[in-house]
Amino acid sequence: MTFTGSLSHFQNVTLKNDMKQAPQNVPLLVPLNWDEMQIMDFLHESNLIEDEGSMIALEDAVLAWNYAYEHRHKIDLDYILEIHRLLGQRIAPKLAGKWRDCDVWIGNQFKPFTSEALIKENMKRWLQDTKVTAARKRMAEQSKETLVRKWHVAYEQVHPFVDINGRSGRILMNIQRLLLGLPLWVIDHRTRWEEYYPLFRDTYCDECGKTYCKHYKSDFDKFIQKNPLKL
Repeated sequence: MTFTGSLSHFQNVTLKNDMKQAPQNVPLLVPLNWDEMQIMDFLHESNLIEDEGSMIALEDAVLAWNYAYEHRHKIDLDYILEIHRLLGQRIAPKLAGKWRDCDVWIGNQFKPFTSEALIKENMKRWLQDTKVTAARKRMAEQSKETLVRKWHVAYEQVHPFVDINGRSGRILMNIQRLLLGLPLWVIDHRTRWEEYYPLFRDTYCDECGKTYCKHYKSDFDKFIQKNPLKL
């Protein structure tokens, strides 16, 4: 399931992740088969989750996916670094393919930097914990679904890079899904607050009754509201 079709004029086409028709309904994308349409939809939506809608980012996401799929039976630290390098080679060249070397804030969570060695150790542990074994392939589908989502959350919690953790993590998650015999998970960026972000935090919203919705405010957001910055 590598992508081999043309990206020309893709910026004029909006794919829907619930599209059930054959590729000829999007003539600008011919020749794409159904698998390629699914991959493209996933990559496009994954980029938009991070508000990254450029053609450059989409082209490099295709390269990252193709590398990830072609080398999916040898997942190691170098594999993860190369996915990240390909994703960021033009939009974040100074960060691409390099482990995190500083503290970062993710929402209201502070991720301190101790050392590159510790990040690599945490990633080695993640690789060990997420091996796709024969026994895991035989698990019930719902059990596999739960497992692979936990793996994704664990990756994002390590947050091995300064940026592009979400997009690299979602490629890894979908590679793991395919290895387990699960379908691609195409996350619609428009419903990410309801369908995706609840994986990371279960916060009930009094305003709309949904969990981790667009009204969600971190503790730091609330602090700033009570203590506005003075100019």
